Amino acid sequence: MAAFLFAEAITEGRPMTVFGEGRLKRDFTYIDDIVAGLLGCLDAGPAVAARPDEPGGPPHRIYNLGNHRAELLDRYIALIEQALGKQAVRQHAAKPRADVAETYADIARAQADLGFAPTTPIDEGIPRFIAWFRAWKGL
Repeated sequence: MAAFLFAEAITEGRPMTVFGEGRLKRDFTYIDDIVAGLLGCLDAGPAVAARPDEPGGPPHRIYNLGNHRAELLDRYIALIEQALGKQAVRQHAAKPRADVAETYADIARAQADLGFAPTTPIDEGIPRFIAWFRAWKGL
């Protein structure tokens, strides 16, 4: 949702709050890669997904689907700006106290059980997303 929210704010010229001076790192994942992971779950079927990790554990396995790469928020926004050809109106704010500086998905189990492997870096995903966004918004 971040790409959509940022693109919408930028195209409308609305200010957007950027926490941590844009130095926070997050795992941004292109939708096609998430769909591939979901299809991998369906293809694997109950034989893989239904095995509990340990006795007394959850009845199904839980898979993390992500890009497994932490990207700077500032760079992510810059790619959206570049693809839109318009600068964001940024309002910087301190990192929320409970927030962490860096997150990324641990996809080891999804790789091992489902063969999950994200293939779309943000340098490719953002322009694709913005092309869709422009078409959808009629821009």
